[in-house]
Amino acid sequence: MKIKGNQILFVLKQIKRRIKFVILFLVIILIISKENSSKEEEEEVNIKNDSWIIFYRIIGNDFVSNNCSNETLINLKFILQYEFSFKNVKKIWILNRIVNKEFEEILINILNSYNYFFIRIPFHSDEYYRIPYYIPLNYPSQEFFYSNNFSNMSSLEKLQLVYTIYHYKNLYAINRNGAKNFALKHGKQEMNVKWLMPFEKNSFLSEENFNKILHIIKKNSSIEYLIIPNHKIINNSQVFYLNQFQIYGEPQIIFRYNSKIEYLQTLTDEQDSNEEILSYLGMKKYSLKKSRWGWEEKEREALNISKDKHEYIFQNHTFIFHLSSFNKSIDEQSLYHRTCNHYQQTLYFLHNLDLKISSIKLLPNPQTNSDPCAFWSDKKIENIIRRARNMIIDGKNLEPEYH
Repeated sequence: MKIKGNQILFVLKQIKRRIKFVILFLVIILIISKENSSKEEEEEVNIKNDSWIIFYRIIGNDFVSNNCSNETLINLKFILQYEFSFKNVKKIWILNRIVNKEFEEILINILNSYNYFFIRIPFHSDEYYRIPYYIPLNYPSQEFFYSNNFSNMSSLEKLQLVYTIYHYKNLYAINRNGAKNFALKHGKQEMNVKWLMPFEKNSFLSEENFNKILHIIKKNSSIEYLIIPNHKIINNSQVFYLNQFQIYGEPQIIFRYNSKIEYLQTLTDEQDSNEEILSYLGMKKYSLKKSRWGWEEKEREALNISKDKHEYIFQNHTFIFHLSSFNKSIDEQSLYHRTCNHYQQTLYFLHNLDLKISSIKLLPNPQTNSDPCAFWSDKKIENIIRRARNMIIDGKNLEPEYH
């Protein structure tokens, strides 16, 4: 009996030790799980902070209907009515040097009625008045216009010669890249902001696509630039049911708060501007096609751009809608036609500003031609450039006094 008692005591001691071991093991597991839970909570907090975004949309001058476009007003109201109020996102509208004060007041009243925040980059007539025409050092001499080289230029290249003259005026009045860089600087000064979206006025983001963007941001915390394709639509109702897309035009870029690259502020054209920054980020598809004449080359010097390698993601599983222009004929035009149309509208917008502010009439009326870029004869182009050159010589060759 005594031996059996010892055996029982031995077994009980072994059981007791094992129970202690199991309890100790469970305590350790509990501590580890709490630590992991705490880490997950911290990561979740960081993710929430990283996903806080300022969504800028930039409204600039329209070139049709006396700068008061129904397209702009219709699309603005559509966005305000139907785009979701995304969590942790602040939406800001930038009114970019709008010349028509009545139109600007209409925009302000609409934004106020929906309680949206906006920032004005004002247009000042006195600043514009002081901006000269521009003839770069490597621009063709007046004798060039009597040579075979000029005769052999395409209609688009001849049009670009005239477009160059308005370079400084374009940078101030249209201020496309200046407004985007303004948005980047503004956002980086805001507390706790992690991502900045400086988009065009007709950009519309669906809830589904925004959630995809948010997922990408959470999954790739080290990236500085997120590149999102554009989907241009003919009818705005398509935003409610379209899930697949084709890429039209250049993608939009989302910038992390600590990104160093900005838009090249010396470029005037939206397409070249996007191509330049996409090319700089390493997307070879968008490498700039330099003109063989090269009279604007010295203007294309990047501002505040580091030469270090930066990480980016081109995301083709989500997209941004580009709302309708309500002009089917323009939407169906070739790239060449749209480019010529853009140049003509921009030039006459700036020409009419000069006429209003300075009483200077430089451009003749356009002529109808089967080639959409050939709306002036060679002789008229030569006269335009000669008159602009004479105005500069006569004392208007001043450096722009704007920032």
